[in-house]
Order: sequence, then structure tokens, then C-alpha cells
Amino acid sequence: MTNTKFSSFTFFQITRRALAVALLALVLGLSGARAESASDIARTAAEMEKTFMERRSNLSHTMSLTEEMLDASGKVMKSEKKTERVKGQMKSSYVDVNKAENAAPSTADGGMPASAPKPAKKGGAGGSFHLFADYGALYPRFDYVMDGKETVSGVPCYRIKYSPKAGQQPAKSREEKVLNRMCGTMWISIGDGSGKDHAIVRNEAELPAPVQLAWVFASAEQVKVSYRATKLPNGDFGPSRISLFYRISVPFGTMSSRQVRTFTDWTLLK
Repeated sequence: MTNTKFSSFTFFQITRRALAVALLALVLGLSGARAESASDIARTAAEMEKTFMERRSNLSHTMSLTEEMLDASGKVMKSEKKTERVKGQMKSSYVDVNKAENAAPSTADGGMPASAPKPAKKGGAGGSFHLFADYGALYPRFDYVMDGKETVSGVPCYRIKYSPKAGQQPAKSREEKVLNRMCGTMWISIGDGSGKDHAIVRNEAELPAPVQLAWVFASAEQVKVSYRATKLPNGDFGPSRISLFYRISVPFGTMSSRQVRTFTDWTLLK
């Protein structure tokens, strides 16, 4: 004769143990596939941007640079616009017209076009701000915190805030000295969930407090940088607009400039 009470109890015990084992296996499995942190996502995006830049050697685009010199009230005192058709590598598009040593030589398949604006004398007020679009140089300088998700230009993105790492960061130039103190927000594509296809879709950064420069009595009072990306013909993300505003305080007043670069008409090279 079967003991119904004992059989039910035994079945219950076995079932409970089986569920516990299954739950433990699930937990161990999930722990092995650690969720990406904000820093992980930013690092992957910086690495992908390097890959994207290499693949742009097969693309051409039109780059327009508008540079405005402003007075203390923000009124435009002087404005100049240059438009160039650029083939191949993007390096020339990030080069600041005030930094001679960063200018790429004129070539037929890439680099700075022959008719590009000539750089000003070394030591000019503007300096080179190409580092603000160099995400490989940007990434290690900051701490990253997840701030939610948002769709930007139809692209689902992680919204990630970043701020300077604690302690003194190395700076080889006044631009790096400013860069080390910037704070901002990046919008990075979520992608297909593999963790391998994150791309920077937007970046907004600013200097929260003045930074003393190498010059005596000179300081960067205000710096704002904006980066927008778009899908390119090869499927990668690439820049569509980069803007920079800065105000530098010197003993005899202030020097302000606004630079806007736009990148249009992306096409595959034949």
C-alpha cells in the first residue's frame, strides 16, 4: 500500500531542490555575462570610432568650416567660411586652422586639400581643438555614469554622463589642460545588444569652471563643444556637425571664437 502523504512530501522536496538548482544555474550564468557598464560602452564606442575613421578612407565628403571672432558681448566681429571637398581619411576635417603642426600635407587621395586655409602663426589664441573630436584621447580622461536611454535622430541610445577623473591628469598642451576639466554627456547607440557595435551619435561638453593656461594671466573662461553624427553610405556613423565655442581671458580683455564644421554629401569612392 502506497503512503500518499509520504509520496507527496518526497515529490515536493525533489521539486523544490530541482528549482533551487535551476535557479542557481541561472544566477551563475547571468553572473558570467556581466552587464555592460557606462565605462564599457564608452570604451567600445571610442574603439569603434577608430575603426570607422579607418574605413572612411573609402569615402569622400564636403567639409565646410565657419569661423567667427566675437567681441565681449558675443557680437560677430569677423567671419570667414571655407568649403572643401575632402577625399579619404578624415584627419584633415579635425585639424584646427590655427595649429600648423597638425596640418596634413596636400594629397590627391586624402589629407588637407591644397586650397585649405593656411594656419596662423604658432601660438595663436585659438590653438588646436582637434582633440575634442578624438575619442581615443577623450576616453581615458573621464569617469562615466549611465543616465538612462534616449532616441537621437531615430537611433536608440544610452545617455552617458562623464566628468574628469580624480587627481591630476597629464597634459602636454594647453588644449589637453582644458580637455582634462571638461564635463559632458554622450549619446551612444545601443546597437544590436552584442556590445560590439556601439557608436557615438552625439556629444555635448563644456568647461564648468575657468582653467589657467600656460600664458601668464590667461585663462580659458568658457569652452563648449558639440558633436553630431549621421549614418554614412557604408553603414558606419560619421560626423555631420562639430561646433566649438571658446572664450579666453587675457590681461587686455577677452578673445572669443565660434567654429562650426559641417560634413555633407558623403559618397563612396569608386
